[in-house]
Amino acid sequence: MNPRFDLLMGFLLLPCSLFAGLERGWLESSSEEEVFVQISGSVVKIVDDGSWVNKGDVICRQDPSKVLDNIENLENRIAEIEQDLASELEHLKLKTRELKEEKSKFQAEHDLAHLDFTEQKNAPLPHDRRLAEIAVELAEIDVEEARDDWTRQKNLVGKGFSSPNSLEGAEILFKSREQTLQQQKARLDELLKGTQAEELLVTQARVEKWAGVLERKAREDRNKLRQIELDIEAYRVDLKSQREQLAFEKDQLNHSEVIAPKSGLVIIYLRWDWSRGGEFRPIKIGQQLYPLEKVAKIVDPSQVRVHVPIHEFDVNRFKLGQTCSVRFPALPGVSSSGEVVEVSSIARDLQNILPQGYLSESHGRPYYLLVLQLNENHSEFKPGMTAIADFEELNAAGGKEP
Repeated sequence: MNPRFDLLMGFLLLPCSLFAGLERGWLESSSEEEVFVQISGSVVKIVDDGSWVNKGDVICRQDPSKVLDNIENLENRIAEIEQDLASELEHLKLKTRELKEEKSKFQAEHDLAHLDFTEQKNAPLPHDRRLAEIAVELAEIDVEEARDDWTRQKNLVGKGFSSPNSLEGAEILFKSREQTLQQQKARLDELLKGTQAEELLVTQARVEKWAGVLERKAREDRNKLRQIELDIEAYRVDLKSQREQLAFEKDQLNHSEVIAPKSGLVIIYLRWDWSRGGEFRPIKIGQQLYPLEKVAKIVDPSQVRVHVPIHEFDVNRFKLGQTCSVRFPALPGVSSSGEVVEVSSIARDLQNILPQGYLSESHGRPYYLLVLQLNENHSEFKPGMTAIADFEELNAAGGKEP
């Protein structure tokens, strides 16, 4: 057991019925504020436990070497990303120019084939081919006229205005002219199979070929450029992330010191120390601390209350507003009246109620916390001092009953 708490624990571990109305506790500041570290680093400076600090004083300073290493690594990484990004942007520029030049060559081939096709299509036709086309056009007119006359004769015969011989003659004329049309078309087809028509088909195939090449190349070029653009976007996202992290680390560098937010008494938190066989001791120089780890709390010793652990068998004896007298073994002749201002509604293990540094052998025993407001404060009061609350003395003198 910690020697700082031997006397208090000797009383606490005895049956409560032996105290005859006396309850033991300790002074606890009612005004306190915890302070934290914000970076990872070993402690290079820390104030003494129990010392007085003024607002703005440095309570703890950490070695910022790890943060400086992070900043250097981030700056190197950012330089690499910027170099890679610049290289990729230049790659995109050169690739765009290269693909544009290739497209220009293919486009020139396509345009040339299209020009050849247009010229061949619009070239004057040979004399006999032109005559054959005129003959087909005239034969088509004759067929239409014969069809109309045949249809008219059908109507007249049906009405009795014309003889069947007239209808038969009109039908023979229509079929004759239709046969003539087919002959003229056959002659034109023979002429179309000549050299000029075959050249036109070949040129048209060239046009279609280069059109397909251009379409396929455009699709492939888009995919190539898109891949480079995605790489550029990835570099930019990574660069933004690294710059944000660098800004954070530089900001962390400004938080290597823990500054007192107010004036007061400093209570340094305990950590397990293996250097002396293993025990809880206040944080010291050389120990590693991590972000948001508690370092200390600053208390106002002029504003104290009495905290008293109460066993579950006795907790219902105490009510809000109940009064008592309080004396302090470390301060002979000093006393104060007190009043119950809080009775916890949830039990805790005694070790979780005691101030840091006090060890308890009563693990697993449920205790409740009783808080007493003192009516008189003295400059000699210090957080952690033993306090003895006598409830029977005031009750006998006319104080409030439980």
